[in-house]
Amino acid sequence: MRWLNRRSRTGGVPSFSRQPPRAGDIFEALLLDNFIPTSTAILPKTIFDGGLRFRGEYSPAEDYDFWLRAARRGTARFCPEPLAVYHRHPGQWGADLGVMFPSCARVVEDALRDAHRTVAAVPGARRRLWQLHFVAARAMAAAGRWQDAADALVRAAALRPFDWRSVVFLLRARACAGRLSARL
Repeated sequence: MRWLNRRSRTGGVPSFSRQPPRAGDIFEALLLDNFIPTSTAILPKTIFDGGLRFRGEYSPAEDYDFWLRAARRGTARFCPEPLAVYHRHPGQWGADLGVMFPSCARVVEDALRDAHRTVAAVPGARRRLWQLHFVAARAMAAAGRWQDAADALVRAAALRPFDWRSVVFLLRARACAGRLSARL
């Protein structure tokens, strides 16, 4: 995967995610991060013959749901040669973390349930879900979506109840909301 951005027309070859690409049984690794860019995947026809499709109810993370369900059906291979160019820009659908991350959290939660696994059974899953909910809460608060932010923060706090970042964020969000209401 080669990246194309506004600053450079050539881009480098940074990772799509924080995890390196993997091969083999990737289900648990994929739960921790979606490291498969949609435009770079090549799948056998048998995947589609078996009825696997993108599900719109997970939009904008329907590709993440698809990869997790495909990973449960078999193993993956990885080609290190960049075969695609990907242009990231602030206006794309996945750039709004207040929309993308709650969808990703739902995908991970449903994938765990469908695989008959718990958050505790997969190393790193609790942290991953906390991170998705917490970052979504911050993005929602920044956009003024206070109730959605509070709901996401409650979900994050349920996963890591004594995490200091959740408490600090909640206090800052309440202070910001108080200043905003004082101006109105």
